[in-house]
Amino acid sequence: MFAYDDVPYDTEANAETHPSAIATLARLSGLRPAAPRTARVLEIGCGNGENLIAAATYLPRARFVGFDLAASAIAAGVAAATASGTSNVELFAADVSDVRAAGTKDRAPGGFDYVVAHGMYSWVPRDVRADLFAVMRDALGPGGIGFVSVNALPGWELRRALRELARDATRDLEDPAARVAEALRIIEELARAGEGASGFRGALAAAAREYVAHVARATPPEAPFARYVFHDLLADVNEPFSVAGLGEDLARAGLRIVCEAPLFPSRAGAFDGLAADLARTGAPFLQVLVQRDDGELAAAPDASAAAELDLWADLTPAPGGGFRTTTGALVRPVGETGLARATRHAPGFVAVRDLADDDDARRELARQLLAAACEGVLTLVTERPGCATTPRERPCVAAHVRVRAGAAVERGAPSGVVTNALHRSFRVPWSELAVVLAMDGARTVPEIAAEATRRAAEVPSSLAGPLKGASTRDVQRFVDAVIDRFTRHLFLVEEDAT
Repeated sequence: MFAYDDVPYDTEANAETHPSAIATLARLSGLRPAAPRTARVLEIGCGNGENLIAAATYLPRARFVGFDLAASAIAAGVAAATASGTSNVELFAADVSDVRAAGTKDRAPGGFDYVVAHGMYSWVPRDVRADLFAVMRDALGPGGIGFVSVNALPGWELRRALRELARDATRDLEDPAARVAEALRIIEELARAGEGASGFRGALAAAAREYVAHVARATPPEAPFARYVFHDLLADVNEPFSVAGLGEDLARAGLRIVCEAPLFPSRAGAFDGLAADLARTGAPFLQVLVQRDDGELAAAPDASAAAELDLWADLTPAPGGGFRTTTGALVRPVGETGLARATRHAPGFVAVRDLADDDDARRELARQLLAAACEGVLTLVTERPGCATTPRERPCVAAHVRVRAGAAVERGAPSGVVTNALHRSFRVPWSELAVVLAMDGARTVPEIAAEATRRAAEVPSSLAGPLKGASTRDVQRFVDAVIDRFTRHLFLVEEDAT
């Protein structure tokens, strides 16, 4: 049995792999990537296809193809795409070696604009890695951009020590859940035992604490156990790479690195290069964009190129004159900085060049806004997504969002994950999912409130929350707040997309 059939992986959308995010970084690197709205996208090792389906639901004119060796995951993805009416996604079960032999041109004549291989390269044997890059090189069309993620050195060295200890302690256990539980027990014990220590012991303890926190974030609340650990720390293959080593593997396949994804400038605002960045931050994970070695040569990321992009400022006014970002962080822009100017358009899109009156001011503004985007405060895009930015009389979220919400509501999950038009995922409580499920473009706001209240009457108060036992006015206020939040976070589609 293939490990990913035996133990399903908790696949979710990854914002950095979206064609819009890739296109933005490519533009900052001096390239002219394909328009995301009509792009051809391939994902190698797509799992259940959630990453592709979530993107495709907002980009109906784009085409998405994905394959994975786990047949059970592909079957689940096909069912999910069918349920949401997402017809521009093709998923199939295949070994990457077989795909290399057969080629991909029949699925995208002329090649793919974007090829994604996320969470795969470090976790497969050497011969499969060679096949993976060969497929990516063959699939990319002229000017195409690839996305690759790996466990990275030197930051992963301490995790490699944790991995060896965990695998040694669990090698006699067969049950996946028992193996994961014992591995986490060992790592948590290392974290406690080395607290306050210096030298290697203290560094290993810090790495153990960091890994435990990472696992907590990566594990869905309703998951039977941390399946991430089973496929990461306890995997048969898990090979970290230096920037030089990854570059050599890419070069052998006729590929080269464009830039990291997302960008992480130094405190001085400069992009120091991948190796210097990894040494400075100690990050154990690396994501890069790549291109064919016969294409237009990419340049180092240039902040001034942000002047040609559009800006999405998801900022909510907070007490005291500040603003809350999507993640809940508080920012207090002052004067005429780029962030201060962006708040005047929040929440909404605006062309960066429209925020300044001359080229010199525009370049400085672009630098400031790119720094804010790298910190996750703002989002820069090459094109605005096809979604509604103002409330509608009959609000409608994307079909796949309703399918995801409906699945969580029906199984009585305390929360569920849904993804917006910018490919950002949000974990949402049952009470809000019940509202989202009714936002189908056919109901008015009072009718949405009535439907959500009906569903809430059938479940315990612990799930229904503010929808149960509340007055009609309070329910209406709650529903209004949910609709406003989902509109502001770009979940609603235009009326003609219903």
